Amino acid sequence: MNCPLCGRSGLSEWARSGAYSVLFCSDCRMGMTSPLPTEDDLARVNAENYRVEDRITAYLDREKMFELRYEGVLRRIGAFRDKGRLLDIGCNIGKFLDVAKRRNYETTGVEINSACAEFGRKKFGLEIHDRPLNSIGFPTSHFDVVTLFDVLEHIPDGGSFLAEIRRILKPDGLLVVQLPNLESSMAELTRKDWYWLAMPDHIFHFTPKSIVEYLSKFGFSILKVRTWDVSVDFANNVLTTIGPSGFFGRCLRYLLRISRLIEFIIRIQQQSRLKIEKGALIEVYGRPS
Repeated sequence: MNCPLCGRSGLSEWARSGAYSVLFCSDCRMGMTSPLPTEDDLARVNAENYRVEDRITAYLDREKMFELRYEGVLRRIGAFRDKGRLLDIGCNIGKFLDVAKRRNYETTGVEINSACAEFGRKKFGLEIHDRPLNSIGFPTSHFDVVTLFDVLEHIPDGGSFLAEIRRILKPDGLLVVQLPNLESSMAELTRKDWYWLAMPDHIFHFTPKSIVEYLSKFGFSILKVRTWDVSVDFANNVLTTIGPSGFFGRCLRYLLRISRLIEFIIRIQQQSRLKIEKGALIEVYGRPS
């Protein structure tokens, strides 16, 4: 199997989990899931992992946290585009769009999980299309901002997908991409147990270097790259890898969790980690080139 970005052969195994491996290209710093999942595999995983009841609980039980997070994203978007038409692809139940609408963006969503899309339409009064992007037929040069939060790693044919985004985005429009960072401290410490490895659901595994090259290859110039993470998520992921199985291991992990020692260590290292792009999530801002 060759690297999908640079074509290099002889990829190394970064981690293995169950029937799947991440193969890693040391040249462009990109990973890919092997073997590639079939459409049936992806449909099964989608049915298991994205039940609308779970999505509603995940977002609305922590609604205030998500609102604060999305306000931060919108401030960063606003530095480039503070108004206009905003399209969120993979919008889930629409919470980001709900916050963006209150910031006076004209919002539209795409969400292929029809139950999540229907919930967002009813709960937040949003326009959400529950079909694949290429089948909708948005007008050319229509949107000022397109956002992809945790989407691109799922897309088998990123070239045609990004070509459609370039078509519907204004020439001076803004693309915002968020995805997991394979070279994050969190990923490197937890490897096969990394929360966001998520094989076979995640087909590609990006790093700051590879996502910049990937977007550039398909017609975008990069304005800004940053990484970030949440210390408590990092700490909880690390805890899953500590100690043996059984009673003693459970007790050890419980004591570490309530002491919050690991979270404290991770938190005090956070700023230095983010300065060298080791945060667990990558956020990229770009424009059509």
